Amino acid sequence: MTKSKITYPYLFHHIAKELSQDRIKGMHKNYKGQANYAGKNTTKYNVQGVLAELIAQEYFLQNDTEYKALSFLGTEPEIEADIIVGSRKIDVKYIPTHGKLLLVNYNAHNNKNKDVNEYIFIQPIERYTYSTAKATIWFVDHEDVSKWKVEKQTRNKVYEKKIKDTY
Repeated sequence: MTKSKITYPYLFHHIAKELSQDRIKGMHKNYKGQANYAGKNTTKYNVQGVLAELIAQEYFLQNDTEYKALSFLGTEPEIEADIIVGSRKIDVKYIPTHGKLLLVNYNAHNNKNKDVNEYIFIQPIERYTYSTAKATIWFVDHEDVSKWKVEKQTRNKVYEKKIKDTY
């Protein structure tokens, strides 16, 4: 597991709201009535997910690293890595600002159709100036997540690791 910090444009928070609209429609269409449907939280989770993906892409741009990423647009679910960097197939995860856990959905982690070998966790931590913000980033190998504690959360079973245990 590696950890770093990034400064990114605060504008990403507004862009995430706009870009997430297609995903929100798709979630309501494709998941309503299923166990993994977030209902009234669908909008919040999709905005957070797009924000995390924007920050992750900014990280690779700032580090002059060539990458491929899934489109932000579209209403159909894509079961593949969010970002590919060489042989690294990375799934992006959002952690709330005051979150205390790194979380990965148990079923998604063990889905044989999702070819992921690494996770990048993004936790926005503060607005630095009017135009910039900071986030903490963790890179974790897929196999390491498999060793984490498994817990039942509100809707799903998850792998979890306390953030304080990553320092």
